[in-house]
Amino acid sequence: MSDLNLPTLDIEDIDIDEIEQSQMDSIEDDSGGAIRYGIVGAGQGGGRMAKAFFDLGYRKTIAFNLAKSDLNHLGLPENHKHHLVYEGASGAGKDHSVSKKAFEDRSQEIFNKYKEVFGTKIDRIIICAGVGGGTGGGSVTTLLDIAKRYFTYIGIENPNERVGVIASLPTSGECASPVVAENSYNRMTELCKGAEAGHFAPLIIIDNEKIKKLYPKLTVKQFWPTLNNTVAGLFHIFNLLCTKNSDYT
Repeated sequence: MSDLNLPTLDIEDIDIDEIEQSQMDSIEDDSGGAIRYGIVGAGQGGGRMAKAFFDLGYRKTIAFNLAKSDLNHLGLPENHKHHLVYEGASGAGKDHSVSKKAFEDRSQEIFNKYKEVFGTKIDRIIICAGVGGGTGGGSVTTLLDIAKRYFTYIGIENPNERVGVIASLPTSGECASPVVAENSYNRMTELCKGAEAGHFAPLIIIDNEKIKKLYPKLTVKQFWPTLNNTVAGLFHIFNLLCTKNSDYT
């Protein structure tokens, strides 16, 4: 195999004209908002958030996970779910280094999925992830980098201004696990530094513990859908308001 001298080409260097246009832009945004968002859900928590956006009409949505079992119960169409098969892993086991390496090694596969679902009619990409878990927290920065490379690939300038993150913090009960607490601290430190440096925007932080206090009577089964629908719904309202005529600025 070493004698074949196969050429290498970075994924963002492929000419856009080489793509069959019939395969792109087949998925239309149905949110009615001012901005066409691509939504990426990473891990179980991020996937659930992405599902809430999808239900509001954000059809350019993808959920990535190393654990197929998490995707099976997500409720998204199959072509909007992507199981990353990596060295037999059935999840990251709350180990950010495992998911980071898996997503880096499968960057071409992820890029191709962006191309399949997002197409060229897209304005921004938002990565949704729970920072305490394994897959979401470990993969968020890699997914950001691939999103920026994708915007460069389709000819959109200033990719740093086109990608953002919705980062979900664990509850105090979840942080009783030292691993979850350390994961959350390390990833939020990294994301905050990146946002401050202008590497991406916006960074939206969801404090699940504070939201839990807003809904004290919800069962565990009710809590997560309520949380995700509330966050996605507020985001959606801002996107819709931009399309409305108003006497106000």
